[in-house]
Amino acid sequence: MSTISEYYALRPAEYGPIVRQLYSQYQCMAAGEDVMRHELELVLAKDPSLSGDRLVLHFRGVSKLRFSQPSWSLAAFGLLELHECESGFRATEEEGHISFCFTSFEARLEKAADA
Repeated sequence: MSTISEYYALRPAEYGPIVRQLYSQYQCMAAGEDVMRHELELVLAKDPSLSGDRLVLHFRGVSKLRFSQPSWSLAAFGLLELHECESGFRATEEEGHISFCFTSFEARLEKAADA
């Protein structure tokens, strides 16, 4: 798991073009009952050519996901701001194109040679 301060230490404002977005849901047993789990993975490039270093964000316990596709594309977006809230965390993009709540996340850099 990552913390909000660790996320900002990775300088997320330097990343924007979307390399990959993956939303997944799966069924699992938790405390003796069937529940659906939701996850979101975003991979953002530093460079518009999509080469170079990447910021990999993996969010767990995703809820209230909202994508608002701008007329020009959803190939990139502004800084994804993370905040603590009563149910865990909330993510909002500065332009309002994406927002969601989540319970935990991991943030890491993937160097160009690793990609």
